[in-house]
This record gives sequence, structure tokens and C-alpha cells, in this order.
Amino acid sequence: MNDILIRADIYKEIIRRQNLFHTISRQKIIDLLYLHGSKEQINDSYLALLKQTIADGHSKDMLDAFDRACLANYNKLQILSCLFSAIANTLAEMAGGDRAGLRSGPYLNREWQYALLMFEEGKYLLGIQHLIKQRQLWIDRSDLLIRAARHYDGNISLFYTYNTVKHLLKVTHSHENIIVIVNIAIFESLRKFANSFFFALNFRCNTNIN
Repeated sequence: MNDILIRADIYKEIIRRQNLFHTISRQKIIDLLYLHGSKEQINDSYLALLKQTIADGHSKDMLDAFDRACLANYNKLQILSCLFSAIANTLAEMAGGDRAGLRSGPYLNREWQYALLMFEEGKYLLGIQHLIKQRQLWIDRSDLLIRAARHYDGNISLFYTYNTVKHLLKVTHSHENIIVIVNIAIFESLRKFANSFFFALNFRCNTNIN
């Protein structure tokens, strides 16, 4: 036993076990998000595991795992929404959690606009790829991290709108349903107008306030 202890590299063994723990944790988080995206009733939350993963310095590995899951589920909006929410939570936690500032706010920075346009056109894979590329340029400062989180949150609202319309179109087009669909169409038109207005305003001011 003493010979084993003498020859053992305790530090390497600790690192190996930590890496194994976080590999399992990442898969557990992804599995929970898939369950949430599948609308299954579960009482478990991934947030505690996520915070521990980030605190232990594995945020990049976690984001990479989320990106792979997004690319694999690009056409499943419910699951994609859950993954985007988890990415936004990760970015906010990396920025300092509650100390980083408000997550709510504008998400119309012109550098991120291409992804939003791709999602509006139903080109989800291209939109996801652009978000990944752009996010990698916004991880050096806490203020950029929290703003990147806002852009992921903003795209979730777009998914919810499209998902609502899609389900409404599946039901019988009664008089009441047509009214609801028209109202959603009006709301979507106003949202796009607001996006265009603030994008133009940001461009005119030539400032990256988002």
C-alpha cells in the first residue's frame, strides 16, 4: 500500500477526478435541458450544477457542449430555446452573476443582427453559427458578457412568437383563432419595426451600446 501511495501522483489523480465530475455534470445539464425542451414535468434544475461548473473554471467546456447541442437540434425550437437560455445564464454567471447588471435590455447591436435575420427567415443553422462566432468576440469583459446574454435572450422571445403562431395554425381556423393570429401578426410587425428603428439609431450614433 505504501509503495502505491509513493508512486501515485496525488495532484494528477485529483485533476482527473475533477475533470470526470465536470464531464458528467455537463452531460447531466444537457439531459435536463432536453427534458425541459420536451415539456416533461421534472423537479430538477440545472442551475446549481451550472454555477459549480463555472466556478471551477469549466465555462468554455460548458459553452462548447451547449453549442454542439444547439447545432444538433437547430430545427427544434423548444429545445433550442432552453439551450439559448442556458447559454445566457452561463454568460451572465461568467460576468459576475447578480453583480454583473441587468439581463433585460436592448439586443440590437449591429454585429448580432445577421443571426436575428437568419432566424426570422427560418435559417436556424446559419443563425446559430453566427451567434457562436460573435459570442467568441464578446467574452473578454463582464459588460460584453452580459450584453451577449441579452442577445441570446432576445432570440428566445423570437422563438416563442414563432412557436405560438405555428401551434395556432394547426388548430381549426375559427373566427376567434383568426383574430388571435391577426393580432400576433400585428405584434410581429411592430416588433420588426422597433428592431429596425433601434438598429438604425445605433448605427447613426455609431456606438455599440448593446
